[in-house]
Amino acid sequence: MSLIDNFDDLKLRLKDKWLDYYEANQSWIASTGIHPNDRVHPYYGFVLGVASTIEPEVAKLIELFARLYPDVDNIAVVLGIYFNPRVELRARAEAAKDIQEAKLLTSGEDDNSEDKQIEEIKVDDLGLDILREEASQLINNS
Repeated sequence: MSLIDNFDDLKLRLKDKWLDYYEANQSWIASTGIHPNDRVHPYYGFVLGVASTIEPEVAKLIELFARLYPDVDNIAVVLGIYFNPRVELRARAEAAKDIQEAKLLTSGEDDNSEDKQIEEIKVDDLGLDILREEASQLINNS
């Protein structure tokens, strides 16, 4: 796997872990002023501190990026965590809901196909019963 692929995977893991962390701690994050209600996103100095803890590979990257881009907002952009976590959590919840609904619809289709198979078996059984009855009548009449 190339460095770019690894970095893209790292960014995805980091985003998921940051959202998990934010979701679990959002009440105290908001109450301490790290993510005030009037701000679109938490202060990125805090976000980068959390990121370096929840994904250890990121700490080295942050140090490197800080030399290239001393602005924490730019580092957050490069790491793929420059977003409003409240909006992302809502989007993630909606996506999970859509997946669950799709699974329910799919399982409902499977149930219908099983019902159709059962109906076909019943029809086949009825067909065999009719053939048996006709064969019995032929034997009795002979």
